[in-house]
Order: sequence, then structure tokens, then C-alpha cells
Amino acid sequence: MTVTTPNNIIGLAAQGQIGVLLKRRFLVFLLSLGICSVAAYVAFTVLTAGHDRLASLISDVGRQRMLAAHIATSALRLSMASTADDAAEHRADMLGNLALMEEVFRMLPVRAVDSRLSHVMTGFLDDSPGGLKATFAEFQRRVVIVAESPASQHPAVEAVVTLALGDLMSDLEALVAALETGGQGRVNDVQVLAATGEIIYLLLLLALGGRVLWPLSDEVQKNVRQILDLEQFQRSIVDGLADGLVLLHQGGQLGEPLNSAARDMFGLGPDDAVMLSALAPDLAAASTDELLSWTRRDVDGSKADGTPLQLEVTICRIAQQRLVAVLRDVTEARENAARVRSFYEVLEQAPVSVVITDAQGIIQYVNKQLSRSTGYSMDEVVGKTPRIFKSGQTPMETYGNLWAALRSGRQWRCEMLNRRKNGELFWEHQAISPLRDNRGRITQYLAVKEDITDQKEMQRTLVQAMENARRANKAKSDFLAGMSHELRTPLNAVIGYSELSLLQPWGPLGDARYREYLEAVNESGRHLLQLINDLLDLSKVEADKFDLSEEKTHFTELLDQVILLVRERADKRGVTLRRVLPDPVPCIHADPLRLKQVLVNLLSNAIKFSNQRDVVTVSIEAEPGEDLRIIVADEGCGIRESDLARVMEPFGQADDPMVRQEVGTGLGLPLSRKLVELHGGTLDLTSTYGKGTTVVVTLPASRLIACPAELAAMVR
Repeated sequence: MTVTTPNNIIGLAAQGQIGVLLKRRFLVFLLSLGICSVAAYVAFTVLTAGHDRLASLISDVGRQRMLAAHIATSALRLSMASTADDAAEHRADMLGNLALMEEVFRMLPVRAVDSRLSHVMTGFLDDSPGGLKATFAEFQRRVVIVAESPASQHPAVEAVVTLALGDLMSDLEALVAALETGGQGRVNDVQVLAATGEIIYLLLLLALGGRVLWPLSDEVQKNVRQILDLEQFQRSIVDGLADGLVLLHQGGQLGEPLNSAARDMFGLGPDDAVMLSALAPDLAAASTDELLSWTRRDVDGSKADGTPLQLEVTICRIAQQRLVAVLRDVTEARENAARVRSFYEVLEQAPVSVVITDAQGIIQYVNKQLSRSTGYSMDEVVGKTPRIFKSGQTPMETYGNLWAALRSGRQWRCEMLNRRKNGELFWEHQAISPLRDNRGRITQYLAVKEDITDQKEMQRTLVQAMENARRANKAKSDFLAGMSHELRTPLNAVIGYSELSLLQPWGPLGDARYREYLEAVNESGRHLLQLINDLLDLSKVEADKFDLSEEKTHFTELLDQVILLVRERADKRGVTLRRVLPDPVPCIHADPLRLKQVLVNLLSNAIKFSNQRDVVTVSIEAEPGEDLRIIVADEGCGIRESDLARVMEPFGQADDPMVRQEVGTGLGLPLSRKLVELHGGTLDLTSTYGKGTTVVVTLPASRLIACPAELAAMVR
């Protein structure tokens, strides 16, 4: 490999002036010497005839160097080719240039007709190991391997580039040097001839200048230009490499960047040297013998600003026993590899099945969960299609819709019945998404599948349970409705006859205990009748057979009727009833009987659980455009927070001695809430244990209506 530095370029530029200088000197010789003798011309022509062949041979060898550089360039481009067409073009270039090199090598012995040059050429083109012929044969073999390989392999490409710019280039340079040495004999003969006679020498020189040296100077100038072009071409190749090239100095302690990639890699300026002891300590600490064994060795390094780097280093030996380090920044590649490994671990540990297929639906990857779920190993499914899981019970239309969605670029979700390896059917929820490349083309499909067999079975069980519960609830409601009608008839008779007996229409009862017994019978009958009525109403509500008889109702009148019904009970317990009403009191569109039933239940509960001299307050809040709020608050024993949910359920009662000592069925609050919900409202219960309970009934603002003037006047 020839390394071109600024000093080399200056030297080659100086050589390019040789042709111009020779032309000027030959003009002086031609003007001063005159006519060259025929004998001197013939002698000089014989002596200098070999120079044309020497120049031709040097040109051929220079052409070989250029073709080798072309092949190395095509190999590098082949490794970076993004399309198959580009790769085919680079392979064709490599084989074409190789054929040209073979043709030149066959012609070299023919051109070396001079005895000295033939001897030199024979020494280089023999079959000895390490010779030019063997080196070219090895180079030819490696080029054919790279060109005919269907996929570019970086080690093979690097071997071609290293051989082209290394040993082969060195052997060609040595051949040029040998040819120049062989041609030096002719120059010596000319000097001997010049010594025999100045006159003859001048005449011969005149002939040589006019007929030989002048064209020869043109050829030399042309060859020098070709060499300069070749050196510039090599420089462009080196500068175009993505890998950094660093020439090692001082045993690896110091490095000279040979291309811009090396400077950019370490963040260096145009004139900065690479202090390897600081930027790549492992590289600087290795001995020369160790360095020569480095091929794609991973080394930790850093940029000039301290940013860490991960480098891949290959050491090459070039001319004059110098070492060049080929550096590749693999920091991002290592990070990407780590992310890929992490992503792979996530897929392998995922609790759902993951399947990746190519664009034709051929399975490329499955995770461990799929093997656990289906019983198939990865080897059994990779290379096949997902049809291996088909149960035969999914409509073909479903598969058609699936592929139509995926090929249009949309995600597909569905539940599908599939079959395990052992023949067992199972349900899967599938989410399949198309994966695109950087050009937007669909290249793969990703399927995430979850086994929902247990969920399906649970869902079926729940549906069956709900259906059974619905039938049981209907049977219960029908039973309660029938029993309520059957029980109310004798209860009405019991209540009626007990009341009649208490009135004593046919004379006194006699013993006072009879009256006490009759009062107990009457009260128990009324309580039982209320229980039956509540059960019947609750059954109708739950069976969606409860119809409201809604009408315009003035709230003051309704509340007066409710207070009249509960006042006797409040007086017996020594509880004070208080009402707080807005002015004016609104009218509402509701079922007055059911709303009255709700208020009676709420006030009865408030009185029941209040102590003597406690106050039970019923108030109304009705702001324009807002919902109507009916608030019943007491100062009684209250309810524990743990019992609030229980008392809102049918037959539910607080688990507290202070509350349980009062007789109750546990139907009042649940029935009241359902009646309020039938009106489109809500019933909320809050309580502080030992301080009282507050119940808030909220009815929608849409039920508020303006009271008729005659109704308002009648209420007043």
C-alpha cells in the first residue's frame, strides 16, 4: 500500500517538471550541435532502444497498480451496495478489471525482449512462493471469490483490499524499481560512448535528441502524470473510506491520521495527531508483534473531548515496515446489539405468545410462550405458516378479512379458535400488525396472541350464572307477588276485626288485658302488612314491572301529609319534627304516592333511631336551573361506616346493638332508593356514628315545574 502524504505529493510534482526541463535542454543541444552523423545516430539508437520498452513496461506495471486499485474500490463499494443491481455492477467491474490485469501479465515477457529486462522479468514472474506471480494468483483467487459470492462478506472484501493495496502493490513497485535498475545499464553505455569522443557524443546526442529523447521526454512526462493521477486516485479512495486509517509512530504511542474518517472519529482538527496513549491506551500498550496479530480486535477508546468510543481495530503492515491501524467506530453498533438482545429477552419472557412472519406469512420466529401454549417447539413451526394452528372451525371469511386488513397496512384484532399440537381446542385473542422497512414496504407481520380459553369459560359460566340468577330472581319476584296477595287478604281481616273490637261496638271487652292483646294484634298486623307491601313493591321494581303515576304535585301539601302520618310516632318518642322550605316552594312532576312512601320511610327511620328531645329536620333546596334536593337529617345514634353499604341492601341492617334493638325489616332504604331512581334521581346516605344520619334525595331539575296559581292559593 502506497501512502501519499503532502511531502510525497510535492516530490512527485517536482518530478513532473523533468519533462519540461529536458525539452528546454534538447532545444539548446539541437541549435548548437547541428547535424548528427549517421553512425552516431545508429549507435545511439541501438543503445537507447531499450528505453522505449522500459517506458512501456513501466506504463504497463503502473496500469496494473491502477487496475488493482480499481478492483479494491469495487470490492469496497460491493460491501456497501444497497441494492442487488449495484452489487452486480460492482462484481462485473471487478471481473472486467481482473481480466485486463491477466492480459497485461501475459504480455509482460513478450515486451521484455532486451536480455537484461528479460532476466529481470523472469525473476519476478517465476513460480517461487511469495513472488509477484504467486501474489497475483492469490489476488486473482480472492477477487473471484468475492465477485462470485452471492453476499458480500466483510472479511473476504478486506482481504482483497489488503492484498491489492499491500503485497501486490509492493511487488509491482519492486518490479518498477528493478526495471529502472535494468535500464540503468543503457545509460552507463551511453556514458562510456560519450567518453570516447566529445564530437561523436554530441552528434549522437543531436540525433538522440531529435529522434528519440524528445519523444521519450513526452512519454516520461505522460507517465509521471499518470503516476500523479494514480496517487490522487488512491488518496480519494483512502479519504472516501468510512473506516479511519492511522499511521503508527513511536511504537504505537503516536498516530498520524491518513483520512478524514480518522480525524472525525477522534474529534481532531486538520493538524492534530492521534495521541494513542490517551485516546486508545490498549492499542498504545501493545507490542509490534502483538499488533500484527490484531484483526477486528475490540478496543475501548475515547474522543478528544472524553466521549467514550468502542473501536474495532485491524493492523496492517505497509512499505518500510510501517504499521497502519484500520479503525472502525462500533459504538452505535454495540449499543444496537445490546438493545436487540434486550428486546429478544423481553420477547422470550413475555407472558403472551409472539409470532413473526415474513411478508408471505412464513413463520420466522416464535417465543417460548407460544411453545408452552400450543405444544409446538420452535423447530416445528419455523418455516411453516400459521395454518398449523387452524382448528377448522373459524370461517374462511375471517381469514379473508384478516389478510385484507394486513395488506392494506392496518392492524387486525380478533378472537380465534385454534388447535394445540395434542388436538385440544383453545381460544386466542390475536393482535396482528404489519412491520415496514425504511421505504414503507411491508416486510414482516407481528402477531401477539393471548390464550383466553379460561376467560371464555369464565365468561360462559358468568353468562349462565346471570341467566340462572335472572330466572331465580323472576321466580322469587313472582313468588313474593303471589304470596303478598295471598297474605294481604287475611291480614286485612285481622287488622279490621282487631280495630272493630277495640271500638267495642257491642259492649265493653271486660278484662283490660283483652284490649292490650288486641292492640298488639293490630300493631303486628299493620307491621306485617307494611312488610308485605314493601316486598311486593320491591319485587315489582326488580322485575321492571313498576309503573309510576306521575302528576303535578305541590311539595308543601305532600310534606304536610307525610308529617301527619309520622307525627304520632314522633310524639311518642319525644322527637321534634322541623321542616325548612324555600319560598316559594316548588311543584314537581312525580308520583305523589311513591314520593310520599319514600319520605315516610326516611322520616320513620330518622324518628326510630333518634332519642328523646332530638330534632329531625326535613328541608328542600331548589335553586333555579339546578336539581331538587330533599334532605332528611337526624341527631340519633348514627351508623358505622362499615355498615353504610349493608343498610342499602335488601334486608340489610347495621350490625350494632343500638340499631338492632329497633324493630325493622331492612327494606325501607333499598325500596326508597329504587323508587327515587325510577324518578331519575339518586339517594345518598351519610352518617357519623353517635352523632346522626343525613339522607339526601336528589331529583333532576327537569322535574321542577311552575305551580298553578289556584294550587298555591289553596295551599296557603
